[in-house]
Amino acid sequence: MKQRTREGGLVKPEWHAPWKLMRVIQGHLGWVQSIAIDPANKFFVTGSSDRSIKVWDLASGKRLLTLTGHVNAVRGLAVSDRHPYMFSASEDKSVKCWDLETNRIIRHYHGHLSGVYSLALHPTLDVLISGGRDSCARVWDMRTSKEVHILGGHTNTVASLIAQDA
Repeated sequence: MKQRTREGGLVKPEWHAPWKLMRVIQGHLGWVQSIAIDPANKFFVTGSSDRSIKVWDLASGKRLLTLTGHVNAVRGLAVSDRHPYMFSASEDKSVKCWDLETNRIIRHYHGHLSGVYSLALHPTLDVLISGGRDSCARVWDMRTSKEVHILGGHTNTVASLIAQDA
């Protein structure tokens, strides 16, 4: 996008036509609580209060697969760009690792005392971070499912996380 400079050194973005709705995708029986896009832009996943995770083709919007395994709403999702894994967080206090080649749960991460709302994957290390209603972020070794650190000090729900390289 080109940008033009006006007086005072402020940058004003160039105008473009408003976005238009392309399609509405339906399939969940409850509210969609989370979404994550495959880093290769082939599919995206949605998590819902109906306790399911749905995998969708990004280009066509067609549902490819439904995954079940949580006993409460799915609140957070993350898709790895280095492994064929997807991670899901739920109000059932659990985080699960899904193998996207077999579409099965291969690891469980236990430790949160309440619902888990957010997930982040480190871009270069095999580290997963989860945050939730227990007011802490937990750092996990994603290969062993072991908790590495607990980042406390929050006074309320950890609703969003971002991990970045140093």
